[in-house]
Amino acid sequence: AAPEMVLIRGLLPVVLLALFWGPSVAGAQETVPLQTLSCYNDYKSLITCRWANTQGAQPLISLTLYRRLNE
Repeated sequence: AAPEMVLIRGLLPVVLLALFWGPSVAGAQETVPLQTLSCYNDYKSLITCRWANTQGAQPLISLTLYRRLNE
């Protein structure tokens, strides 16, 4: 399955940090989600990231982030 997360510009670094943090703590190589991470940016307000999911990666990516700016 390929979970999809829609992110406002300020949240992408948080997601990338979460994906990098897991393997660095365990001393492991890159995780499947990190190896398959791809993002689309419309350069206005939307960044969409997708990655492959594995059972071992669930603790790292089992999250949903929402942020709404009242502009």
